[in-house]
Amino acid sequence: MRYVFLDYETRSLVDLRHSGLVNYARAAQPILAAWVVTDEPYPDPRQVEVRQWDYFEEGDPYPRELLALLRDPLVRKSAFNAPFEME
Repeated sequence: MRYVFLDYETRSLVDLRHSGLVNYARAAQPILAAWVVTDEPYPDPRQVEVRQWDYFEEGDPYPRELLALLRDPLVRKSAFNAPFEME
């Protein structure tokens, strides 16, 4: 099985504190992403390649590799602060 571990940073014109998570997430734009792809459920952080995408450096489009991983039902996903990322 393949695993992807990911973290995002987003921005939005919606104020998270006043509008709540769901409203913020629906309006949010990813601006940074970091992810690791591995065959191990608990990889050694010293032995993985961290891939990164920065909207301000690379612009659109969103990385095709990451989109494919997120859409693949056979890839298990894990995200830092996952409830926020899933919105």
